[in-house]
Amino acid sequence: MNVKVLEIRDRATMIPALAIRQSYPVDRCSVHLLSHVGFGRVFEDQCGYVFLMRLVDHETQSDPNCWTGRTMHTAHRHICDHWDDLEDGSVIDVEYLLGESDMPKTSDVNAELLAARKAHRVEDALKVIEKNS
Repeated sequence: MNVKVLEIRDRATMIPALAIRQSYPVDRCSVHLLSHVGFGRVFEDQCGYVFLMRLVDHETQSDPNCWTGRTMHTAHRHICDHWDDLEDGSVIDVEYLLGESDMPKTSDVNAELLAARKAHRVEDALKVIEKNS
């Protein structure tokens, strides 16, 4: 499984989210269990599903059409269509995706912290967190 923590943004909205998708190497057990509950019988079918969870209330959907409201529906569709382009910590800006704003929103997370995390410099990331606390 491949997991990404994402920041979903919309008008006056910021939703931390967790996205999960089947990935290589394929685990026979997970393929079997996912096929048992209707997510396709083979890996190629299963990797089309992205499980998206709002971290604030833990609501989770595997189908973008099951969300009520535009924010999660639009974000989930974008995540499914652009999975490989998204990095851990990416911002999904619904207003920008729908053409309602000219510039995509940036993350509320400190850029220095993201850079340290991407470089796997745990000590530097911890220093940034301490400095900003």
